[in-house]
Order: sequence, then C-alpha cells, then structure tokens
Amino acid sequence: MIKLIGLGMYGEVPGSLDLSGFEIYVENYTFLVNEELIRDIERATRKTVKIATRSMLEEGVSDFVSMAVDRDIALFVGGDPLIATTHKIIYLEALSKNVRFEVYHSSSVFTYAIGESGLDFYRFGAVCTVAAWRDNYKPLAFYDKMYNNIRLGLHTLLLLDYNSESGKSLNMRDAIDILKKAEDSRKLGFINDDTKIVLMLDLGTKAQRIIFDSVSKIYSDLPSYSMGCIIIPGPLTDLEREILERVCK
Repeated sequence: MIKLIGLGMYGEVPGSLDLSGFEIYVENYTFLVNEELIRDIERATRKTVKIATRSMLEEGVSDFVSMAVDRDIALFVGGDPLIATTHKIIYLEALSKNVRFEVYHSSSVFTYAIGESGLDFYRFGAVCTVAAWRDNYKPLAFYDKMYNNIRLGLHTLLLLDYNSESGKSLNMRDAIDILKKAEDSRKLGFINDDTKIVLMLDLGTKAQRIIFDSVSKIYSDLPSYSMGCIIIPGPLTDLEREILERVCK
C-alpha cells in the first residue's frame, strides 16, 4: 500500500495519521525539504524518514511502487498531492501493479495565492512557470500562455522555477528580467516597465507580503523574501481592484 500525504505550503505534517507498520519517505524534488521538516515528520510518525529522490520517483518509479506490493509505504510530498506530474505517475504505476493507493490532500500555492490576492478564481487562465534561462535554453511558452490569458481577459498565476539541488526558486528580479526579454523577443506589447503586477511573497508565514505595483517600481524596491510567485492581472473588476488595493502593503 502507498499513502501519498500532502504537506501543504510549508510542511504542515498531519497529526492524526496512523502510520504504524509503514516505511516513511519524503520527496525532495518538487518541494524544499530541510532538517526541521524531517524532524517534524519523525516526531509525528515516531519513525526514521528516508529521502525519495527525483531519480527514485521518475526513472525508478516502477521499482519504488513495486516495494509497496508486499509492504506499506507513506510518501510525504509538498503542497497538494497529485498536482505534480511526478505524483500522477506514481498513482498510475500503483494502479497498474494493483497496489492500494490513498491520497491525503493539503493546501496548495494555487488556491492560496489566488485566495489571498482577492482576485476572482474563475477569471484565471492557464498557470505558467517561468524557467531559469541558460545560454542554450530560453523557453518562451510561458509568455505565449500569458498572452492568450490576457487576450481572453484572464489573470495569470506565474510560478517560479524550483531547483531541487540548490533548494531555491528562481530569483524574483531574474524572473522579471526574463519577462522583459520575452517581451523583447515576442514584441506583443503587454509587458513593460509600467505594467502593474502582483507579487505574492512568503505566503502563509508571518512575513507574508502582497505587492501590487508597476514592474519598474517592484524591480527597484523588491523586499527580502524566501519564496514567491507572481500574478499578471487581466482587466480588473471594481471588486477585485478594491480588494487588491486593500490587501497590498
């Protein structure tokens, strides 16, 4: 059996799970795992935690799931389970091997960021990820999705590329630079220094900040933060604008 257990936005370890007889793993590919989180899981489960690496859950997913044919495995993952493609593949592999599979859902950046912004959930288009650019890798798919959202009058939630090896997301200023370079390449005219965007910083913590301002102002006055994402708003309703202006600091 496999239990896929969501840790929410910031490692919210469920306290009511019975994991007697289970081997405990935590996935460190789609989520930042630190020593404090591992201690919290070990304290809650009274078991030693093993790290499930990217290679174990991608190239080695068949072997990983096969372990659950004759033993019980609990896999803790960041955010809400089954959002990440990696977790869907585990689920499909379990189905193909007739391994019993249970999911314990939790909070996600998708609902958290949209809810905290005050923008209408039904007026969001496709979610995009801004990937870190390298010399031979400069993807623009996110820009084209943003343009389609804007054209349809929809908002865009922009996630920032996460590097599991460094444990850090793409820097916010680097992300804004990529937005500008994408505009220079595509020249569709909807991103410039005066474009107003929403920054969602350190959601769910005491340091949470939501900023609604122009690209140039945000770039020059960016406060310190640990984790963040961006919302590119489409046309705002009166209610959205009022809420956004009230919640922003």
